[in-house]
Parts: sequence; C-alpha cells; structure tokens
Amino acid sequence: MKKALNALGCMEHRGACSSDGISGDGAGVLTDIPWSLLEDEIPEVKDARSNGRAIAMGMVFFSKNEEERAEGKELAEETALIAGLKVVAWREVPVDESILGEASAATVPFIEQMFVEGPGLDAAQFKRASYIFRRQIRGAADFKGLGPDSLYICSLGEKTVTYKGMVNSYSLGTFYKDLVDPRFKCRFAIYHRRFSTNTTPKWPLAQPMRMLGHNGEINTLLGNVNWMRARSAAQDSCDISQLLDSDNNVFQNCDTSFIDGMGSLVDTTRSDSANMDSIFELYSKSGRPMAEALRFMVPEAYENGRVGADPTSPDFEMEKDVVGFYDFHAPLQEAWDGPALICFSDGDILGATLDRNGLRPARYTRLKDGTVYLMSETGVVPLDDGDVVEKGRLGPGQMINVDLKTGEFKSNQDIRKMIAKSQPWRELVENTQFALKFDKFGDAYNVIDSDEEATRSTTVIRNQVAFGWGVEDLTMMVSAMASTGGEATFSMGDDAPLAVLSDRPHVLYDYFRQRFAQVTNPPIDPLREGEVMSLKMFLGPRGHVLNDVDDASTTRLVSISSPVLNGPELTQLKSKFGADGVSPATAETMSTRFDSSAGAGGLEAAVKALADKVCERVRDGVGLVVLSDLAPLDGSDAMKDIAAGTTRGLGPNEAYIPPLAAVGAVHHALIEQGLRMRCSLVVETGQCWTTHHVACLVGYGASAVHPWLAFDAVREWLNLKGTKMAISKGTLPADLDDEKALANFRNAMDKGVLKILSKMGISLLSTYQGAQIFEALGIGGELLDLSFKGTPTRVGGLNTEELGNELFTFLDRAYPKPPEGEEAVAPKKLNEDGFVKVSNKLEHHSNSPQLAKQLHKSIRHKDSDMYKEWSNSLRNRPITALRDLLEIGPDGSREPIPLDEVESVDEIMKRFVTGGMSLGALSRECHETIALAVNRIGGKSNSGEGGEDKVRDLPLPKGDTDANGVSSTLPHLKLGGLKDGDSASSKIKQIASGRFGVTPAYLANADQLEIKVAQGAKPGEGGQLPGPKVSGYIAEVRGAVEGVTLISPPPHHDIYSIEDLAQLIY
Repeated sequence: MKKALNALGCMEHRGACSSDGISGDGAGVLTDIPWSLLEDEIPEVKDARSNGRAIAMGMVFFSKNEEERAEGKELAEETALIAGLKVVAWREVPVDESILGEASAATVPFIEQMFVEGPGLDAAQFKRASYIFRRQIRGAADFKGLGPDSLYICSLGEKTVTYKGMVNSYSLGTFYKDLVDPRFKCRFAIYHRRFSTNTTPKWPLAQPMRMLGHNGEINTLLGNVNWMRARSAAQDSCDISQLLDSDNNVFQNCDTSFIDGMGSLVDTTRSDSANMDSIFELYSKSGRPMAEALRFMVPEAYENGRVGADPTSPDFEMEKDVVGFYDFHAPLQEAWDGPALICFSDGDILGATLDRNGLRPARYTRLKDGTVYLMSETGVVPLDDGDVVEKGRLGPGQMINVDLKTGEFKSNQDIRKMIAKSQPWRELVENTQFALKFDKFGDAYNVIDSDEEATRSTTVIRNQVAFGWGVEDLTMMVSAMASTGGEATFSMGDDAPLAVLSDRPHVLYDYFRQRFAQVTNPPIDPLREGEVMSLKMFLGPRGHVLNDVDDASTTRLVSISSPVLNGPELTQLKSKFGADGVSPATAETMSTRFDSSAGAGGLEAAVKALADKVCERVRDGVGLVVLSDLAPLDGSDAMKDIAAGTTRGLGPNEAYIPPLAAVGAVHHALIEQGLRMRCSLVVETGQCWTTHHVACLVGYGASAVHPWLAFDAVREWLNLKGTKMAISKGTLPADLDDEKALANFRNAMDKGVLKILSKMGISLLSTYQGAQIFEALGIGGELLDLSFKGTPTRVGGLNTEELGNELFTFLDRAYPKPPEGEEAVAPKKLNEDGFVKVSNKLEHHSNSPQLAKQLHKSIRHKDSDMYKEWSNSLRNRPITALRDLLEIGPDGSREPIPLDEVESVDEIMKRFVTGGMSLGALSRECHETIALAVNRIGGKSNSGEGGEDKVRDLPLPKGDTDANGVSSTLPHLKLGGLKDGDSASSKIKQIASGRFGVTPAYLANADQLEIKVAQGAKPGEGGQLPGPKVSGYIAEVRGAVEGVTLISPPPHHDIYSIEDLAQLIY
C-alpha cells in the first residue's frame, strides 16, 4: 500500500483539481480487505473469521444528515434480511477532513464500513446473495428518494474494498487513516487519479470502481446503455426470490439488468467508467472469466487479417479460434468503444488490458520475487534493475493478469490460448453466422414507368424532388462519389443559415450535427489506421451474451461487410430468413408511406402507427424488418414489381415518413416493448444520398440501408449528355459504366462512414449503431420524444407538424397542383436552393460576393458611404446563426459605464486576434496583409498550420518602402500603403499535427504558441490543402513537394490526451 500511495502521489498531473487547488476530481485504490486491521477492532469480524464463517465488508458513503444516515442504515439492515444475510457490525472509517478543499468538503459523505454474514449459505450462495443485496439496496434507496449522494456503496464483498474520494493524489493516504496504518496488509493495489471530462466530479464517481479502474473514454456510451436495456428482454423475467434460491447459473437465464427491486444496471447519469464496471461485474458474477468478459466488451482489432492470417505461425490454429471467439460474441455484445486502459480485479485475479488502438501507455515490470508492477508512467515506484525478470508494455488490444492465489503470471498469448480452448468457437460461428455475398448492381432502375428514356428521366427527377433532392446534391455530391469513389472535397465553413433558421425546406438529417472527439478522447485516422476499423454488421434475432453458447435458436445471423446494400443484395438478404433461409425468423417489408390527404398533421399518427405495426409483427416472429418508402402503401412487394417492370413511383396521393424519423421511432418503440433484440432494421429509402445520411440512419438503429433513389440517380447521371461528353473527352474514366459508377458510389459511402466514425474515436460500425452520437440543432421536444429519445439539444425547434410541412413542400414541388382545367406537369429539373453555392435569389450566404465587393470598394476608394452600405447589409441580413437571435438590451436598460473606467482604444485593440488560416488556404498576399494590419492596431494574427516565410520574421527596415508604400522586402504587395517598421510576422504561431513548416526559427519568432488539439473547420479530421494550391513557394515554406496534396492527420499523433498536452506545454 505504501508503494501504491507513493505511485498515486506521482500522478497528480494526470488528474484535475477544483479552483480551490485542493479538491480533486477523484483518487482512490482498489485493494484487499485489510482483515488483520479489522479483526483487531471489530469483535464480530474476528469471531466470524476465526470460526471459518464467510463475512463480507461494504464501504458505504452516507449523507452527513443524521436522519438520512439513520434511514440509510436501517434500509441496509432490512434489505440484508430479505437477501438471507445479516448486518453484524458497523465501523466508522477514520478520516481527516481537515485536508479537504472547499468543494470536496462541501459534499464529503459520512463513511462507514458494513459487515455482513450469510447464515446457512455456502460460499457460492453467499457471493451471489452479497451481489444481489448491494443491488437491492440501490433499488430500495431509489424508491425512498435516497440518491447516490445520500447512500452509495463503493464496494461490497469478501475480498476487495475501494477507498476513494474527491481528493488529490497525494492526499488519499492522509484522508483515509486506514491506508497508512501499519496493520493494513494487502497483496495488490489498483490506484487511480481521475480527470473528469463528461460528468461533474462527485465522491461516488471517483475511481477505481468496484472491480476496475478505467483511464479513457467510452465514446459509444448511450448506445451501450440502450442496447443493454434492449438485451435484458432476451432473458427470463425473474423475481429476487428466484435469483436467491436458484443455482449459480441464474444470472445466465434471468434478467438482472432492470428487475423490480434492484437498482438499474446501467444509467446515463453515471460516468462511462461506472457503467462499464457495472456490466463487467455482472458478467463476472455470472460465471464468465474476467479475461473473457473484458475481451468481448473491449475486443482487440482482430478484423482485416490482423489475427489468424499467417498460416506459417506456430499459433495459427489457436489464433483462428481466438477470431472465432470474437466473431461469436460480436453480435451478442457490442464493443464498449473508445480509448481505454483498464486495470481489474476480483480479489483472485489481477489484470490489465488496452483497447484496440492502444493509445494509452501501459508498461509493466516483473521482479524475481513475483511482484508485478503496471503503470501508465514508469519510475513512480523505485526498483532495483538487478531484481527485474522482465520489462514490457501492453500493445493494442493486449492483456496480462496475475493469479493472486498461485502467483502465476499470464501473458497476452497465455490468455489467448486459455480463451481459444474454452469453447469450440470456430464451430459455433460456422453454425450460427452466414455471410451475405456482394452482388452486382445490374442496370435495372428501381422505379420504372416506361422504357422511354425521357419518361424514365422524368420519373427519376420527380422522385428526387419528392424526397428533397436539389441540383447541388446531384452535381456536387453524388457525381463526385460515382466518378471517383470518394466524397467531394469542399472548402471549409458553411455560411448558409442553419436548417431551423432557413426559409427553405430541409431534409431532416440537416437538423443533426455529428459530435466529435476532443482532446482527452482522440479521433482515429481512417487513412492510416483503417485496419483497426470495420463496417461489419449482423442482422437477425439474437440472444443474450450470458445465454448458453450452445443455444443457436436466437443467434443464427447474417453478416454484411457494408451498410449500403443494392437491390439484389437486399433480395438475397430477405431470402436468408424464413423456412427456406438460415434463420427461422421471417423477413417483412413495411411501407413507410401514408395517405397524403392526412396532411402535415397526419405525420405523427403515421409514425406511431408504423411503430405499433412493427412491434406487432416482431411479436409474431418477424426478425428482419425493411422500412421502405419504395414499397407501395397497399403493402405489395416492390422488388417483385421491379421484376415485372411495373410502375412504382411515389403516387400523387401518397406521402412518406422521413426515414430518419421512421427508424428512430421504431428503434425506440422496440426497446420499450422489450423486442429490440428479436429483429434487425433495414431502411429502404429515396431520401439518402450522403455519408451523413447513412450515419444518421445507422446511429438511430438501422443495420443497413438500401438507397434506391441514389442508385437510380447515379444511373441517370451517367446518361446525361454532359457526363457522356466528359467520358469521351477523358475528363471522366473511360470505363465508367453503370456497375463501376454504382460501385464507386458505395465505396465512397463506406469510406465516408468510416471517416465519420473516426471523428468520434469509434472503430466499429456495430458499436456506432444506435449510439445516437449526434446533437439536435433545431428539433423540438415533441419530435425528439417521438423518434430521437436521449438526443441532446440546447435549443428548441421543429415539431412533428412543422416537419410535416417541410415534407409536403417537397411533395408539392413534385406534384404541383395545375390550374383548373389543365393537366399536372411533372418537374423537368431538380430544384435549386443554393445551400452550397451563392446564387442570386436563392439561399442567403453570409459571405456573398456582393458583400465582398462592397467592402473592397469602400476600402480602396475610402468611400464611407459604401462602408455604411456594407455595414447595414451585415446588420440587416437574414437570420443565419443562433447568435443572430440575440438582442442587445434597449437604451436605458442598464446604467452606462463611465468612460474613465473603460480601457483606452489602444488597450482594447490588443485583445483582437484573427482566426488561424494557413498560408495556402489564403494567398501569400492575403496572409501577409492580415498580419500587417493586425500588427498595426496592436492585435495578434494567427499563422494557421502552414508555417511562415522567414522574410517575414523582422519588421520592414528603414528605407525599405518608397513614396507609394511599396516594399522592396515584400514587393508582391503591389497596392502599397506599407510603412517602414511594419511587421508581417504572425504573433500567434500554430503547431499542428504534421508540423508543416514548424522550425525553431518559426517558434522563436512567436509571441504566443497555439498547439492545435482539434480541427476547427473539420472536427476530428485533418486539415487538407489540395495539390493545385501547393505552389512552389508554399511547398518551400511548408517543407513539402509542389503539387502534392497536404493532409495533416488528426491531432492524436502528437497529443493523445490532456496530460500529454500539459507535458508538451511544459
């Protein structure tokens, strides 16, 4: 314990403190129960242990309120009797509260230890009853209104105890007097210093938890919680008496996640570490070895041939079995994805593991006497090198452990061998999982009115208009994806109004923003680290990970390697279900269309009716549900119609549920009804043509998407005269036919989805599914409750009827009402909204050419009237951003501040800084002019990540400028206006990933260094400078090659955590 406290004291830089400088986010140790100390002080403990009776100890945080504490103790004692246990003693834990800071002292609990016996119970029954008892206390406390701040059990068991609190790392042993008591004996200790990133620091959230200490972030937490809630329905409903009276396999068959009378297993109000610990504890109590449980919760990157791909390896067969283990568990337990170093123990086994990316440092040392040290930083425990047997480090996805009873050390390979032999995993996978084969796209359109090209083109356009497509969607996005196999490259920034503020209708996806990884939680680089990522998904009903592995009745699944399916593949997928398929469950296509006569107000009823219908059909045995706006309202099979060559466009009397609203509502309805694990959802829709659309659909529950109209659009784009001409001229590839273009489109979708995952530090699409890693921007509470429960939003917005209004705007464009006595005329072209490119009379853009001209003219001609015109144009522009909704209070609403209390203009100007835009993103002339201007007013310009020419380091020397203000040092600034002494050096120099142009001279000439830890314009992505912009001059400054595209990787290659940032600054 002395060594653990010393090591913990060296880790203060890894944690965070309150503004009082003393209160820590949390520090603690998980260790052996100090029975020798306790036997000296508690007669009941000595009596039980000397007579061979099992006894457990609980570490309890009570409220400082005496009445609440008495109520909590009484509740614990009564609950123990229900569980067949008896509380035999209490002990007030000796602490020194004088060392606490203001914040931690304000919330410090009253800390006691509770001692529990189980009269008449054998060892296994006592262990199970102790676990149920702790969960019962939480349930009873919640019922009585005693939250975790009033009653919280840090640990309860026969072997381990957790001492923790809101203290800093070097104060733990001073606060808890037990830890420095000479009688405190222990075989192991896991220490932890917390940096709270996603939750407010609290005593219960300090670490270690009950079984593990976790350094990292779980990026998929909401999805993990939702899927755990869904998974609980795959087990039997049992009451507490059944749990207590059954054998040790009870947790495998009975749901204990959300059972009445027991606290919830997972809860989004807890930290990610607390939720992970809770799941890990359940799996361990259920009989799964800890190594196995953590391996399928946090699997190594075994996909893409990383494991079991070398037949010459002596461990080839074993590794194939390990791959079988991971494949078997992948559909049963989605990964808890994100950067993680986890140390764990149940008092018998002590171990540690890293996540698949392995970005957290974890180094270990073994000594001759059998002692094993593992820590994130070496040197925190002094060691004699002469005693060292082995030094090593955990690599990505690796694990080690120590048997505390025998002293046996197991390496990562030893643990793999143990897991490989535990079950015939490969055989189980062969019997329960079946891969869907890629199929050709074919040349058949999904919507066919006629064989005549003109009519076919009109049909495609009408459907595109109905589903909200615009000209830019086809010409700027889909065309690039179909021709290159990648997404189009756009310049940074979006100066069009937010969807909720726009006067023009938007598709629902536009109201959602992807969340992205921040400094403590690094993004993944999908270009350089793609081998740790996977798009593999499983479809079909599935059981619980704790069910008997031989029960294949609910685990016969179909796997796909891309979330984007074409028509033949969807037909093939549906054939895998039913009497003649591999899964006994059936497949059913359910139309998401509804009668347009219901109007916008009918959308909510249509969504609820769809959700009810899906739940009903899943209860009847449907295991694959295809939510389709291609399927007619009468329920006939759209794919059969394709084969027959019949018309199947959206009719003039039909509307459709926006696919994102449909899948979100169905997903949550199935969870609430306990049916989610019985089926998979596929979305077949005309309203999906970008990677963001696919990510939204999967993020809200879909397993796959068939973007039927996007495929038709690609086919139609190939038939355009301009496309054919580009192919003939060589501007587009000569071999670009239907099959190649459609394959390119899907490939672009796949790569784009991987990029979106990587922004949040997520490796697997299967863990992204249902994780809802979005923020709603302009969605109201009613619509969120209908389809997007749990999605954060900081402003209100669209309700369901207003969404319906936007939907019917699209439909009215597709089916315009003709003047009386005339026939309806179908739209001949897609609508132009101008969301991307500026165009007169279309969507407003804040940075329009007209505004730029006004500004340039006012400056060049010193025209104050033009400046006022420019200023008024800005002031009176349409509402574009949320800040435009803010108003300054009217005159007289506040007392004016006396001018003698206000800083001078010169002092205020020193605070002005420019945004960081690099040389290359801006022209040389523009970059230098900004620096010159801001330096003149006393502010600071920002270099961006592109380096700076050394000619800019010094101010312009005396006699450098002529009468017109043209400089001989900077002769390319031909407009003049310069003065001797002007400086073009950016006072803020940026250090970014890739370090383009960063030299000692560059840094030495900075007043301020800006270390880039996230990409502002493209969060989670690297910056990009296209090759044509990399001139000889820019290449020289950046140390690059002329004409070669520059892409800086995501920031974690320099900085993976906030601790590294602190060290880099130091």
